[in-house]
Amino acid sequence: MTKIWLIIRDWVEIITASLIIVFLVKTFLFTTYIVPSSSMEPFIKKGSRIIVNRLSKNFKRGELAAFNYPLNHRLRMVKRVIGLSNDKLELKDNTVIVGKEKFDYQKIDFLRIDPDNLEELNSITVPENSYYMLGDNINNSKDSRFWGFVNKSEIIGKVIMIYWPLRQIRVLR
Repeated sequence: MTKIWLIIRDWVEIITASLIIVFLVKTFLFTTYIVPSSSMEPFIKKGSRIIVNRLSKNFKRGELAAFNYPLNHRLRMVKRVIGLSNDKLELKDNTVIVGKEKFDYQKIDFLRIDPDNLEELNSITVPENSYYMLGDNINNSKDSRFWGFVNKSEIIGKVIMIYWPLRQIRVLR
C-alpha cells in the first residue's frame, strides 16, 4: 500500500510542477493567439495560430506585434509595425514615406497587395512611446489609419512563429 502512495505522490508532484512551469512560461515568456481576421493576409491567414514572445517589446520597422486593441483592451490584434516613436509618416501615391525613405508596397515582401484603394494620409508624427501599425491586407484592414497609435504599454509582444495550420508553420524573422 505504501508503494502505491509513493507512486501517486510522485505523479502528483510531476503534474503539479509541470502545470506551474506551463503557467509561468505562458504568463511571463510566451503566449499564443488565434488571428481573428484577414487583415494580415497573405502573410498570416485568418484562423492561424501564432506564438508571441512577451519579452520582446521593442520593434524594428516591419516586425509583427501583438497588442491590445486601443478601442477595446480586451481584444488582441496583430499588425505590422510601420512607424516608430518620433517617425514622420505619410501615405501617398501607394507608398509609405517614413522621414525621407519610401517604402513601395509592391516591392516589400510582407505587403503583397493591390494598393489601388490605399487612402492618403497627410504627414503625421508618431508620439513618443508609441507605434503606428498597418495590416498587410491594406485594403481590408482596420489599423492605425482608423484608430490611431498604439502605446508601448499596450504591446503584448513580438510575433515569433506561426504554428498552425501545419502547412504554414514557420519561424518569423
